[in-house]
Amino acid sequence: LSSVGFYDHGMPSGHIWTVLDGGAIVYGKVDEHGLLTGSNIVYIYPDYELAYVGEFKDGGMVSRIKT
Repeated sequence: LSSVGFYDHGMPSGHIWTVLDGGAIVYGKVDEHGLLTGSNIVYIYPDYELAYVGEFKDGGMVSRIKT
């Protein structure tokens, strides 16, 4: 299991949880292409205690929201 979410015709749709190699998790709403792109996407470290919220492009964080 690597992703949990709603799939429409085989493509992720809406909010999705994705487990990365090493145990980190990315959570957010996918774009119209099924990619985690946009703001307010969460990267959760494998220790499940530290997380960053930021802007992602094609599943990679490009900037984080400073709190």
